[in-house]
Amino acid sequence: MNETGHGTFESAQVTRDGRRFPVLFDLTAIRDSSGRTTGRSAFVLDLTERQRVERELCEAQAAVIAEQRRAHAAALDEMRVADAARARAEAALAARRESEERLALFIEHAPAALAIFDREMRALAASRPWRIDDSLGEAPLTGRSHDDVFPEISDGLREIHRRGLVGEVSRGDADRFERTDATIQWIR
Repeated sequence: MNETGHGTFESAQVTRDGRRFPVLFDLTAIRDSSGRTTGRSAFVLDLTERQRVERELCEAQAAVIAEQRRAHAAALDEMRVADAARARAEAALAARRESEERLALFIEHAPAALAIFDREMRALAASRPWRIDDSLGEAPLTGRSHDDVFPEISDGLREIHRRGLVGEVSRGDADRFERTDATIQWIR
């Protein structure tokens, strides 16, 4: 007990069959008007259930913390995998761009009249001789539609292009192409 005449403490008690159980003692001194201790009041509380609940709570908290650590580790692993995949994709994209740039440079400086178009007939690259032969000058062509570059193209040549886009190989030795300036070109 302290100087106020009150104190609490935990202790273990033993049942008649020898089983030990935890208790909380709460003792208070009973005093008369002169302050002299004339008795004591004691409350005893069985702590068995409270300690069981505390133990279960600690175990549950430990399980939650362990699960959080596992989830954190799994998230870090997923992030590492995603970072590696992103790095591979970036490397592949860089390699593709480099390859496309090399191909465009090859086409641009080829000694023959060459042009490459995508499946929607948008220009990807063109050689200088092609630009000169078709009087296209230095205007940017990349991304422009073939029909925009050559609005005067005949339906017959458009059909040949359409069939070529689906994989058909065709050969024409002398296709007539009349330009808007009235010049005639023969295309093979």
